[in-house]
Amino acid sequence: MVRLQGLLGALLAAACSDSPPAFAPPSPPDHEAMASLVDAGTYADLEAATARVVASPRDAAAWSALGGAYEVAAIHEEAERCYSSAGELDPANARHPYRAAICSALLGEIGRALEQVASVIELEGDYGPAWRRRGVWLLELGDTAGARAAFERAGELLQGRPDALIGLAQVALLDDDLEAALRHAEAAHALVPSDRYVRLVLGDALRRSGRADEAAPHLAAGEGSRPTYADPWSEAITRARRRDEDAMQRAGELEREGRWTEALRVYEDIETRRPDDTNVLRKKGLALTALDRPAEAVRHFEEATRRFPGNYDLLVGQADALRRAGAGDESLRLVTTLTERWPERAEAFLIRGRAMDDADDVRGARAAYRAAARLAPEDLRGPLFEGQMLLKRRRPAEAAEVLTPAALDSSRRPTLVYFQLTLQALVTSRAPSNQVGRVYERAVEVHGDAAKERFTRNQGGVPR
Repeated sequence: MVRLQGLLGALLAAACSDSPPAFAPPSPPDHEAMASLVDAGTYADLEAATARVVASPRDAAAWSALGGAYEVAAIHEEAERCYSSAGELDPANARHPYRAAICSALLGEIGRALEQVASVIELEGDYGPAWRRRGVWLLELGDTAGARAAFERAGELLQGRPDALIGLAQVALLDDDLEAALRHAEAAHALVPSDRYVRLVLGDALRRSGRADEAAPHLAAGEGSRPTYADPWSEAITRARRRDEDAMQRAGELEREGRWTEALRVYEDIETRRPDDTNVLRKKGLALTALDRPAEAVRHFEEATRRFPGNYDLLVGQADALRRAGAGDESLRLVTTLTERWPERAEAFLIRGRAMDDADDVRGARAAYRAAARLAPEDLRGPLFEGQMLLKRRRPAEAAEVLTPAALDSSRRPTLVYFQLTLQALVTSRAPSNQVGRVYERAVEVHGDAAKERFTRNQGGVPR
């Protein structure tokens, strides 16, 4: 995608630059240039907000509204500049630097965001969400002591909310204080038991405390979630973005049904409004990869990682796309770097295992898959990929040894594919019929008639 700031630079060239005059009105949006980049509704909002600034270039509220229009479109650089202009015109209003700080953080400028939120706290020291965001950003920089102090202050101001408790749990996890992490996460869960992000953090704390069985349902419920804490100064932006959140949920359902072409269309549509949203960029790349369009996926991830060079999820997606495109050596180099830089995260180990499998390094692949299973025991892709690799190499007894434990674990819910591979490994290795029968019965228990249809007595691995 062409960079938005190149097309929209003229829009704020006079208004959002360091050259005088500081508040000259921007040029109207170039409809022809923007037509393929934002939807009609977003364009209309930008056009209306721009007209208001053109009419009143020294009206701070107008600049703030224009910043909001850009923020809804996820064009955060322009939004931040507009909010900063509003703050210069109305320096006593803490909301302008607050929104500017959020945009700066989304651009990866955490230092600038912390400077801006310090101005917010100086103006409105009792606004709890500002302290919470300060804690989040200090945590990103690894300043656990500063983050803890910020979250503690947020807790004083946001009593009855999970915000500060989850922040304190994340601080404790970074400090390897698992007892404190569990205490804070459990308290947050007691306040909002249905919050998916709270469950994700609680699941992580339980997993790291060696309680994998208890962690599994929380991690599954929280997968892919993000914080949804109340923030009155963000409500207008949140309401405007809700359409995209609904669309992302719909695309996720399409993915689960294997309807990747339709999911990709949804992601491409959302990207026009939120071109700097790394989760949207990641999901679009994964859809291209799943559709067996690896060359396009590689180009997409290369552009995304140039813009967001330290984003783990984008880098992992790039490594897998490279592998699918046949660039195995390049993929392996990248994913090895990721496992060294983030040794506590499982996804890169899974891709490393697949890259080593492609290179016929079975021992290395098994080590990578087992590292992934150790780091995320609730995720069965590690044993699944290892079992697939061993079956492909005609080592069914070893595959059965890897796959069977989770298949028979009453706390797990393996997929039909997982059960199919397990049965195939057992039958091919001539395992005892009672063991095969137990796995079949467990598959029927989990998947009902779907398992019966797939695994008949003459097909799918159950002995005649």
